[in-house]
Amino acid sequence: MSYPMSQEITDEFLARYFARETNPVEDAVIEKWAADNISNYEQFHEAKQAWNQSFRLNTPEFSSDQSFHKVSDFIYQENQRSKSNKWRFRFAAAIALMILTSALLYIIQTNQNGFVTQTTAFGERLEVKLSDGSLVILNVGSSITYPKHFDDDIREVVLSGEAFFKVKRDESKPFIIQSAGLQTKVLGTSFNIEAYEGQKQIVTVATGKVSVSTSDAKVFLEPHQQAIFENEHLSKSKADLNDVLAWQTGTMNFKNTSLEQVIVELERWYYMDITIKNSSIANCVFTGQFKNEKLLNVLEVLKEALGISYEVKSNRIYINGKGCNNQK
Repeated sequence: MSYPMSQEITDEFLARYFARETNPVEDAVIEKWAADNISNYEQFHEAKQAWNQSFRLNTPEFSSDQSFHKVSDFIYQENQRSKSNKWRFRFAAAIALMILTSALLYIIQTNQNGFVTQTTAFGERLEVKLSDGSLVILNVGSSITYPKHFDDDIREVVLSGEAFFKVKRDESKPFIIQSAGLQTKVLGTSFNIEAYEGQKQIVTVATGKVSVSTSDAKVFLEPHQQAIFENEHLSKSKADLNDVLAWQTGTMNFKNTSLEQVIVELERWYYMDITIKNSSIANCVFTGQFKNEKLLNVLEVLKEALGISYEVKSNRIYINGKGCNNQK
């Protein structure tokens, strides 16, 4: 795929943006360019995938030697792939300095307050390894805050968004996740937490046992069970792990999902503003699965399945339609 760019949107500019080293004005320039049309967006998304494949700091201890070798390996790999796609190597070279700069910023931030916050933008995922050996996989539009080193008697983190946890077992140190009024407590297990702001929270257990509590209620979960916290009410039900964990493989699963909720998910995954113009189609129900699909392909499927239309104007996608029979 060719990678034509305007004079303003260079490889180095994009690398700085993904490294979060741009200012708000520069952010607006890139985001407007990416959202201007589908072609620009797909070019932006491809560059973002290249960035995500690069070395990301995901341990609370930084090694300059390790960083150098990983940067070198990444550039070599991109060079091998770039023989038929030169822009990827240029982009790899541009982000190499960003990687090392991010490493230095990481050291400064963690030394200042002892806490680390890792954040994923919409369309981005990240693996985070904690000091106790536990692994956290952050989904799009999520953040986790954790201490550089856990205390002697407790391991506690704060989550916003969605993440899958593989907690290293330590019976002397419970592992606690705080998420908007919900507390999840384990000793050593694997589970998924969905806790996006303004939406219901869902804790789903893959292995082991988990306790989930609010200020006035508590439930205990075993594998293939989930707790749902919605409207200040905590409930327990069975869970389909394949559906819950599909996001880790780049898969979106929808089962009798309202178009309104589908749009929420698409905005997260594709970093694009989408507006439903006719409220009568918001509750149209869609069932389907997408794996690593381009946004344009997803919109075409929705168009055929629900009889809707869409158009791209400036920095937004507009969804329209006359209504549907299969509503929630």
